[in-house]
Amino acid sequence: MKNSLLFVCLLLFAQGLIAQIKIAPHEIDLVAQSDWKGSYTYLDFPTGKKKTIPAELKAEKLNDRSIEMNFIFPYETRNNKYSDKLKIGKDLGSIEGNPIVLKDLTDDGQIRIVTLSKEKYFGQNAEIYYSYILGPNKLQIRKEVQFEGKTELLLAEGYEFLRNQY
Repeated sequence: MKNSLLFVCLLLFAQGLIAQIKIAPHEIDLVAQSDWKGSYTYLDFPTGKKKTIPAELKAEKLNDRSIEMNFIFPYETRNNKYSDKLKIGKDLGSIEGNPIVLKDLTDDGQIRIVTLSKEKYFGQNAEIYYSYILGPNKLQIRKEVQFEGKTELLLAEGYEFLRNQY
């Protein structure tokens, strides 16, 4: 009983720490400052094979906490466009409704933000980690999955872009 209470206290303390990680709205402005070119990689879970295709991104700032992202896959004949929003929560502690669990700088000075979502993925309980690396010339968005009871973190999909230099 004593150990259970200690575990609950530690869990509540950890949740409080997670809620305290904030993002400043101007930090996502780097995404909307120009067009991007790069690649999209995804894992086909039924076959276990990764596929990488060319991708482009046109991003537009909608308001202080939201950016519309229009992804283009130039060599795909079907499903060659996809739109999404990058939206910071009102409390500045979440992206797309998922709490920020890590915010730091990479070795080369880029902003790294990781959020966590618990959901079903391919019919299995999983923790989904969304990571965003934001920099003046580099943008990376990744979705990694850790299935319940497993230790392996799988890259489900990811974008890697460099800013267009005109």
